[in-house]
Amino acid sequence: MSLILTNTQQWCLDYEAASAKDKHLLMVEALNNPIPSKAIEECDLGMLLVELVDEMVSNNLISDALALMEKVQRQQPELYAREFQYLDSLRVKYYLFSNQPELLSDCLAQFKNDPISSIDQMMSSVVEYLRFYGATREIVDLCKSTYQPIKNSQEVLPGTEDELASVILIDLMEKVYWQLQQSESVDWDAFGDVAKQYVTEEPQLWIAEVRRNLTKEIEVNQQFFNDFKKEQKRDDNLRALSLAFSRYMAVQKQVSFITSQRIWGSVFEFLSTRELPHNELSYPDRFFTFSEETLDKHIAQLVGGLLSDGQVEAAAVLWGIPYVYDFLLNKQVIGQAVHQQGIAVTNVLKPKMIESFDKYLWQLDFVHRWLPPDSVAEADFTAEAALFSSSIEKVTPLATEPGKGNLESFYNQFKDFDLNIPHEQESPFLPNPRLFEPPEIKPEKPPKKRKSPLMQAADLFDRNNSSKGKQKKKKR
Repeated sequence: MSLILTNTQQWCLDYEAASAKDKHLLMVEALNNPIPSKAIEECDLGMLLVELVDEMVSNNLISDALALMEKVQRQQPELYAREFQYLDSLRVKYYLFSNQPELLSDCLAQFKNDPISSIDQMMSSVVEYLRFYGATREIVDLCKSTYQPIKNSQEVLPGTEDELASVILIDLMEKVYWQLQQSESVDWDAFGDVAKQYVTEEPQLWIAEVRRNLTKEIEVNQQFFNDFKKEQKRDDNLRALSLAFSRYMAVQKQVSFITSQRIWGSVFEFLSTRELPHNELSYPDRFFTFSEETLDKHIAQLVGGLLSDGQVEAAAVLWGIPYVYDFLLNKQVIGQAVHQQGIAVTNVLKPKMIESFDKYLWQLDFVHRWLPPDSVAEADFTAEAALFSSSIEKVTPLATEPGKGNLESFYNQFKDFDLNIPHEQESPFLPNPRLFEPPEIKPEKPPKKRKSPLMQAADLFDRNNSSKGKQKKKKR
């Protein structure tokens, strides 16, 4: 019988002092018998469980982590239900990576049943992974199930439901597109009726624009370039290009509209961070030109934030740019020089990110579920895909010395700091939050060799990768 049942306080002290390996043994032993709610509350067993799972995942002990979660589900279902958003988001990530879509339904069930309490993980992790892996059926079902409860909730930031609506609408557009491709008649009235449920502002204009962009090819001619000089018409053309990009990706790369629209959005999120003078915005070649330094800094901001899930979007930007720029070149929106320069920058930064995320690459392997971009040799693409998928095999045993686990090592850096965040300072979930940039500390003497912003941010990520659960639990 576990000590947690007879002397909960002592069990907590023993657990706190144990090594990561011994914590695992203590947790497994404790879960062999039903644990009273009082004991769970007294030692905050949910937080300890999430921390332990994070520790195991950071060591790529995925099978052990899944086995532990299954044991909790079986032995302590109420405890699992309280922590499902952290535990099930990991399962979603792993089952997508391991091509086990049939197991996703069980992972997503609780998110559908309780989207409000799980909004952070659902939006920042689950929805993102489903999008990038192209799990169309699962993500559309999730968004339809949760749209109304989230829209009606007073606990969720207004507008969060727009992210869900966009997924549903993009899927609707793809269905119409394939009908048109197969020369089938489209019931535009029925299309409009469904769209109006999710388009809150000027739905008729939105429907008309989508219909136009689905039925007509965008013409990149002199008028297009003239219009690019006018802000409103430039925005109209960029929206038309985004849908043309999805059509291109669907036919050429077998990528769903939901995935390709997210790729396009990630790339344009990056482009929008640049502060360009008006004359630079007026010409496509200038609009789409960016420097290595600018992209490096953007990627660093995404992956470097404490508790950041931004490495997913960082990968989408770096690996998505070749698809977007191949398309823009194909459409003659940009010239050869701009295309080559954009591809060259990603070729410089990709190896840096691969090196920095060496053992975590499997978590970003969605970038190889899309057919190779035209600007990347198929052999290189295949070799890189093998590198990503095999990274999960880089397993590290749990630490046998107290204080040497990833979590303990990370938090020991801050033992002299007050990490308690006043409740009133907590911010609600924001769709696609823009992460803060760590303050730059200038040394008295310049270092002989300076890491790029991406490499610096990756160092921080590597140290705090397994700390997400504990910080999120502290915000309760």
